[in-house]
Amino acid sequence: MVYQARVSQRKEEYLGEIGFLHLLGAVANILWLIVFHYSYG
Repeated sequence: MVYQARVSQRKEEYLGEIGFLHLLGAVANILWLIVFHYSYG
Protein backbone atom coordinates (compact mmCIF):
# COMPACT_ATOMS: atom_id res chain seq x y z
CA MET A 1 0.00 0.00 0.00
CA VAL A 2 1.04 3.56 -0.55
CA TYR A 3 0.14 6.22 1.99
CA GLN A 4 0.36 9.89 1.19
CA ALA A 5 0.66 12.63 3.80
CA ARG A 6 -1.08 15.66 2.42
CA VAL A 7 -0.74 19.10 3.95
CA SER A 8 -4.30 18.92 5.26
CA GLN A 9 -3.68 15.52 6.90
CA ARG A 10 -0.25 15.96 8.52
CA LYS A 11 -1.67 15.92 12.05
CA GLU A 12 -3.82 12.82 11.66
CA GLU A 13 -3.19 10.06 14.20
CA TYR A 14 -3.07 7.24 11.68
CA LEU A 15 0.12 8.61 10.11
CA GLY A 16 2.04 7.96 13.32
CA GLU A 17 0.74 4.39 13.45
CA ILE A 18 1.64 3.76 9.83
CA GLY A 19 5.12 5.17 10.43
CA PHE A 20 5.74 2.70 13.26
CA LEU A 21 4.47 -0.26 11.26
CA HIS A 22 6.58 0.75 8.27
CA LEU A 23 9.69 0.99 10.45
CA LEU A 24 8.95 -2.39 12.03
CA GLY A 25 8.48 -4.01 8.62
CA ALA A 26 11.64 -2.43 7.23
CA VAL A 27 13.77 -3.65 10.14
CA ALA A 28 12.29 -7.16 9.87
CA ASN A 29 13.03 -7.20 6.14
CA ILE A 30 16.64 -6.11 6.67
CA LEU A 31 17.18 -8.77 9.33
CA TRP A 32 15.64 -11.46 7.14
CA LEU A 33 17.89 -10.51 4.22
CA ILE A 34 21.01 -10.63 6.40
CA VAL A 35 20.10 -14.03 7.85
CA PHE A 36 19.22 -15.44 4.43
CA HIS A 37 22.43 -14.09 2.87
CA TYR A 38 24.73 -15.58 5.49
CA SER A 39 22.91 -18.90 5.86
CA TYR A 40 23.51 -19.80 2.18
CA GLY A 41 26.76 -17.87 1.62
